[in-house]
Amino acid sequence: MTPRGNLLFSTYLGTADHDTSASDLALDARAGMYIVGTTDGGLDSANAPQMNYGGGRSDAFLTVLNSSGSRALYTSYLGGNDEDKAEAVVIGASGIVALTLLTLSADFPGHP
Repeated sequence: MTPRGNLLFSTYLGTADHDTSASDLALDARAGMYIVGTTDGGLDSANAPQMNYGGGRSDAFLTVLNSSGSRALYTSYLGGNDEDKAEAVVIGASGIVALTLLTLSADFPGHP
């Protein structure tokens, strides 16, 4: 939205067959949008380290939209065989993206 309240664009994530909810959004220096949340599947993965739903009750996800909101540059599932949720996203000055996650998955990617 503009400062005057005009809608610039709108979009959706997921499909009618799956529940997907966003929990946080951050903007990078070029106004790209980083969106995190929780899904039970139905996302179109793009340029992702985890292309498929991990299973269980839910997976976290990260989607990056271009500044106009017209294209997803990146969408990845983040999850294992149980419940996984992304709560917040922050972009550091150097461009590194950090997420806070809740996981109950013993097989969460990168988990020792």
